[in-house]
Amino acid sequence: MKKTNSLILTLIMALSLCSPALATETTADRSTASAAVTVHNGGELGKNNLSGGECVSDIAEDDGFLYFLVMDSNTGYQTKIICSPMDGDGPVEVCLPEIDGAAGLHFINMEPGASAGMLWAVLEDDAQQAHYAVLFRSGRLSAYQACEGRAVLGAEGAIWKKDTEFVYWDGTQTAACPIPVPPENAAEFVLWNGSPCFFDSGNHSVLAFRDGEWITLFTAPDDSQAELTVCGGTAYLSYRSDDGTAAGSLIRLSDGERLGGGNFNIQRMRMQSDGSVQIINADSLTNMITYSQITLFEDALTERIVGEYFTKADAKLPETGPDGLPTGWRFTDSRGDLWIYPETVDTAAAVTKVTKDGTTVRYTAEPASEFGLWYQGTGISFDTVPYITDTGYTMVPVRGTAYLLGADVVWDGDAHTVTLRRGERTVSLTIGSAAASVDGVETTLDAPAVIDGGRTMLPLRFLAETFGFSVRWENDAVYID
Repeated sequence: MKKTNSLILTLIMALSLCSPALATETTADRSTASAAVTVHNGGELGKNNLSGGECVSDIAEDDGFLYFLVMDSNTGYQTKIICSPMDGDGPVEVCLPEIDGAAGLHFINMEPGASAGMLWAVLEDDAQQAHYAVLFRSGRLSAYQACEGRAVLGAEGAIWKKDTEFVYWDGTQTAACPIPVPPENAAEFVLWNGSPCFFDSGNHSVLAFRDGEWITLFTAPDDSQAELTVCGGTAYLSYRSDDGTAAGSLIRLSDGERLGGGNFNIQRMRMQSDGSVQIINADSLTNMITYSQITLFEDALTERIVGEYFTKADAKLPETGPDGLPTGWRFTDSRGDLWIYPETVDTAAAVTKVTKDGTTVRYTAEPASEFGLWYQGTGISFDTVPYITDTGYTMVPVRGTAYLLGADVVWDGDAHTVTLRRGERTVSLTIGSAAASVDGVETTLDAPAVIDGGRTMLPLRFLAETFGFSVRWENDAVYID
């Protein structure tokens, strides 16, 4: 995020107070989750790639991969980027802030590249003396470039200031062009369509370098503060009055369209799979900072308050918001899964996923507790604790277990039946009955399905082995492989 120390911003989000939403988001509404699964040891984020106190601070998607920027809440530094294949096919890569000959580096931010498989990132050291722009391809370091100051990322590369010039890098070579105003007046700049673009605070104008010359794209009112951001190949200007007495606007620079008014202080933009743009906004006109996530979709803006922070308040971010989902920033991937981050800085959960069917999946570095259940080497726990029947059969909640096994669940409340489908296999069970149907063939269950505490519980071995998994007991724990 720009203009905000990462440690301070992390503490602010952790001390936030949740406020009612101002408008409904354009992404699909999610009701309170119908089941909850906690995945220990990383899960999709990679086994043992998370440590205690780490949380996800940003998410991006590109070419079938999800990128998770991970922050160490104890230091406030962003220490790794986890690159995970969305379909689970292939290894999880961990990108570390390591450059030959440089020590003490951490990530500042990341940005998907214009070409498939590319991810840009910015690194600096603890003392902010060394700065690098780096390029990852499919989760692996491909190239890096030392910068004279902190670089600003765009889809085509990185840009930074060096004395009286803008220098920009496309992952292969650098180019430079003179800054046509006093360099101190060009504090806000971006790389847009491969060329520099900046806000001249002296004349309150946006200038872009096109065909070897500078052209003026937009002029804001006098005494304006401004932020420039590029997302999805489009540049945006947000501005407001310098003294905070008047609200500003959000301008799309490609056509000069005013998209909305408000107290904008844009920290970051992210393109969503549905074509909308999610904007992280921080309004700090008073001693209270209001954080909101703004959705831009087809020129319409909606806003969801994430939290408010008083500089001397001692309050933690509530676990859930008004919609029943965990509080925090939200990102929707191309599968339709909603990722929410972070819940709180001091929680063990690094990030939460809400699937299309409403299942909540919390990813944490904590070891599994209570009931020992391991799925392909990853510790699992449910909001309903599994138990062992008097006859020795392990009963597990159907929806959470179906999520692990990759099965879809359909519940028929009138008939009290549950149907699970995975690939070409279909299983149907009736609550209280020891009979089940597997692909239309009747079979007998180890133990009948029951409802316990509002959750449908099924025998684990029958469910897992029917879908091709093996189940074994070892050292008082159950392992699904």
